[in-house]
Amino acid sequence: MSKGHDGSRVNQLAAYKQRYVDHFRRRLELYGEDVRALWNSAASQATRFEALCQVSDLSGKTLLDVGSGFGDLLDFLAEKQVVLGAYCGIDLSSEMVAIARARHAGARFECRDLHEQPFGDQTFDVVVGSGLFFLPHALWDAYVGVYVAAMFACCRRAVAVNFLSAYSTNKDPESYYATPHVVLERLQQQITPRVVLRHDYRGNDFTVYLYR
Repeated sequence: MSKGHDGSRVNQLAAYKQRYVDHFRRRLELYGEDVRALWNSAASQATRFEALCQVSDLSGKTLLDVGSGFGDLLDFLAEKQVVLGAYCGIDLSSEMVAIARARHAGARFECRDLHEQPFGDQTFDVVVGSGLFFLPHALWDAYVGVYVAAMFACCRRAVAVNFLSAYSTNKDPESYYATPHVVLERLQQQITPRVVLRHDYRGNDFTVYLYR
């Protein structure tokens, strides 16, 4: 691929990331500091958190929460009486990070693009990501590939990440619904063969676990 094509791809991915920032800015304007700025309901968010957190025993582990939003995962884990070794939440939205810091004094939240700003030598036992890949785009596959690879690069044990499922019977026309086995096979080929597919907790959602 020529340098011109490479530059075009980089620019398109940057524009795609900005769509996420703009999306959540609009949701914040519409709903304020309410879970509906992130998900349709607190129940749907909690169900997804439950599936993500079953990737491993998180007690005493260091956790990186990619797309941390308001930091609601910390509240979920507190309710489950899970005590982490350390937590870091990152998000592309500076507004979300500011809200998360205000809600969780002392917790670590950063406005960071994991692909563009990796953690270097710092690693985490487990890396999770919820609601990272729901906007459609011609480069959706590439975006998933680089982001999940970046998540896996800084994990010591496992990654858990979710997607909207093509098997959903109630699809939002503005969202992207991925075919589970296709996503699974690509992640196996590109990142690690040690994977698990979960499609048993919601009809419109699935989670993939990737292990070292």
